[in-house]
Amino acid sequence: MASVINEFRKVSSLMANFMLSRPFYASVDITNFCNLRCDGCDYPLLLGQKQLGKDLPLEGIEARIEALHKAFGSLVVVLAGFEPTVRTDLASIITAASRHNYVGIVTNGTLIDREKAKSYWKAGLLFASVSLPTTDDKRFREITQVQRYGVRDVKNAIETLIETAPIFGKVAITVTVDNQTTPAQMEEIIVYAKNVRAAVSFQPYSASKPASALISYDIAGDKRRITEETLETVFAGSLAGIILELKRKYGNVIGRTVALRNFDTFIREGMIPFKPRSLKLYTNGNISLYPERQAFSNIDARLPEQVWQDYRQHVEELRAQGPFKANNCYRCVNLTNPTTPMGDMVGTVWRAIAKVV
Repeated sequence: MASVINEFRKVSSLMANFMLSRPFYASVDITNFCNLRCDGCDYPLLLGQKQLGKDLPLEGIEARIEALHKAFGSLVVVLAGFEPTVRTDLASIITAASRHNYVGIVTNGTLIDREKAKSYWKAGLLFASVSLPTTDDKRFREITQVQRYGVRDVKNAIETLIETAPIFGKVAITVTVDNQTTPAQMEEIIVYAKNVRAAVSFQPYSASKPASALISYDIAGDKRRITEETLETVFAGSLAGIILELKRKYGNVIGRTVALRNFDTFIREGMIPFKPRSLKLYTNGNISLYPERQAFSNIDARLPEQVWQDYRQHVEELRAQGPFKANNCYRCVNLTNPTTPMGDMVGTVWRAIAKVV
């Protein structure tokens, strides 16, 4: 009975957050380590500069997740990293996060075996997003810059997660589309996903992550960035159009039309519209909006009620500057333009009245 009541509280709080235009999603970094060195990721850069500290112990992660709940209520919490499965206590973290939230993980999949997969689902995991940038082994090793792992390792993880998942557990393959991706390769991954009963989520390549923004980023020299020329010659002028056509054909592609169409905007303008509904919690305790990534508070230094007020103040400051736009499209499917809930409509009317009065 207690578990039923707790589930009711969780879903009620999450739905209230969504309908009232409060944050409903949070990506929570739980580790400073990764077993890959992917091109375009900040991990190799920060590792080389010795800027990465030790990971917070389990108790510290639990305290942060509890504080996040006190500040924002129940959320969809995605445990990220760099690579969350490097933590041997990941199942315990999932258990802690599941008390008040609905929990997923974002992983490269190379470290997942059957026992780990079973322990994650048993701990309360609801979904797993596994990165598979390509089905070509040579290209995979060029991107990850590690020779030890290949495409088969990632596929083994995907299939193992699916085989061990409970009836409510979901697995999605995340495909980062870069300047060397083709529609045929995208379709190949979709067909594979269809065969193993997985969903597919696409995202345009973006190297504009926090640490990258602090250094001189040579956008012209970034071989993975999708150029406008590629958009025209490879994707017939619209990456969104290719994805939507594949979605109609196979049905297992994640992403609403309004969000997917922003991909073309990102490629052409380097910016993407978003709504302040998603959060990012970093390993140093900083919190930002997702995908904006400008820290507005710190979960360790501020009380939960202060964190909430910091969020409100930051949103109002952004609103005063004009439409919300971010130069980072990382994992932006369905986070950039969520469905317009009651809170958005009421807020728009209220602000319009306030201007007149």
